[in-house]
Amino acid sequence: MAELIPLRAYSAGVNSPAPRYRVFQFKAKFRDAGYDLIARHTPFGGYPPRARALRPLWGGASLLWRAAQMIETHRRGINFFQRELISTMATVEWMAGGPRVFDVDDAIWLLARGRGTDTIAAHADLVICGNSFLADHYRGVSQNVIIVPTAVDTSSYPETVRQTRDTLVIGWSGTSGGFKYLEGIQDALMSVLQALPAARLRILADRAPVLPRVPVDRLEFIKWTPQREASVISGFDVGIMPLSNTEWERGKCSFKMLQYMAARVPVVVSPIGMNQEVLSMGTVGLSASTEAEWVDAVIGVLTDRDAGLRMGRAGRAVVERFFSREVVGRQLVSALDGIRPA
Repeated sequence: MAELIPLRAYSAGVNSPAPRYRVFQFKAKFRDAGYDLIARHTPFGGYPPRARALRPLWGGASLLWRAAQMIETHRRGINFFQRELISTMATVEWMAGGPRVFDVDDAIWLLARGRGTDTIAAHADLVICGNSFLADHYRGVSQNVIIVPTAVDTSSYPETVRQTRDTLVIGWSGTSGGFKYLEGIQDALMSVLQALPAARLRILADRAPVLPRVPVDRLEFIKWTPQREASVISGFDVGIMPLSNTEWERGKCSFKMLQYMAARVPVVVSPIGMNQEVLSMGTVGLSASTEAEWVDAVIGVLTDRDAGLRMGRAGRAVVERFFSREVVGRQLVSALDGIRPA
């Protein structure tokens, strides 16, 4: 067997959502293709501490650690940067040897100092973007840009018979950074809960949300862990993904929507950016922009079981065809083969 080519992955950590889904879930696939995926993190975390007084110390330690790691990049192998090394800015990426891959799944150039990421992209041999909106931006600074969506491990969501239950679950999964989107549709959610006494709002996240207008006895919080993620999502009767209509949201890669679909859960989502593209691939759910649309769409999906089942099956089919780990893994391997060192 030929010697494996090192694929050094620099990221915020294996349990951070983006690198977990966009890089590390393909470890076996990469090995089969001749690449040895090697995690390269920092013990100081990928994002600055909340306490501002600690940020200069964090930044200096992170910078020194990452600079030391760049020495290794000049050895044989591919260097895979999942976003920037230090959040919101370009730092020592320029020190890296080649070939270099820059993987982006958010509109990070919109952040403070985020335009520095254009410099990282300009010096990369390959820029991988999670959707067309991101790719359109980075094509302005790089000649080798491809679109590779965030993949779902469909094997984690085996087919189950959706039983009729006394409780109807409106589900949302994500990090607490996305709670602002739930806050924006609180009135709609309250109207749905008032109209459907059997309905509950179930949140899967790193911490409990604060939604003052949602009755406490109708809100369920489940702390996210990798082990329970798929089973909790599979218990939703409808999966929601509200977004604001800004450039930042147009850079989102619709991952929670894809997770719902993989679990055969019908979706109600804001028709923003990639969400709209996924909606156009099949009758997988409904879109909603106004409060009235959110109320009508969620109630409609919850009360029409047959329609919900059809949407769920269509969503699973779309994910299997375009967004499964197997399909996306082949795309990534093909992209790496294009810059494979001799």
